[in-house]
Amino acid sequence: RICCHELHAGGGAARKVVLKLMREKDQFERERDVREKQELDARYVVDTLAAFDGDVDAAFAEAVAKEASRDDLKGYNYALVMPAADRNLQEIFVKERPDVNAVRYLMRQVGEALQHLHEQGIMHGDLKMLNVVRVGERLQLIDLDAAAAIDEGWAGAKFSSGTLPPEMFA
Repeated sequence: RICCHELHAGGGAARKVVLKLMREKDQFERERDVREKQELDARYVVDTLAAFDGDVDAAFAEAVAKEASRDDLKGYNYALVMPAADRNLQEIFVKERPDVNAVRYLMRQVGEALQHLHEQGIMHGDLKMLNVVRVGERLQLIDLDAAAAIDEGWAGAKFSSGTLPPEMFA
């Protein structure tokens, strides 16, 4: 579940951010941990600006409880705050209709992002066009809650589509 908001931090200018709200603690912990424990480069993976765990963050839990009267927010006790993206790769292909050279450039960026993850010993686990977004002028990966260490011998801790991520091919 993702919402877009403007964040005013430290009295500075507003910055568009995305709140990835999650119900499942293990989903939240997998995504948070892979981002915190690995040295992921923000050129390839959308950076996390903040993380909120409603089990330990009383102010966040209170805010969730206050909004719990809204059925669409009920049970979302965990959140990651990230910079907002312009579009995902699917929207780029449908709305911008890139030519063959632009497609090569976009796919090179996706390949570089995956190579970066693999160099860190991580497989994405849920790679699809919706999980590749454009932030500024660069494509970056999102949705790392299905990520796993390459040496664990498994991937796809969650299943969200009818397509098989390339990392699961054997």
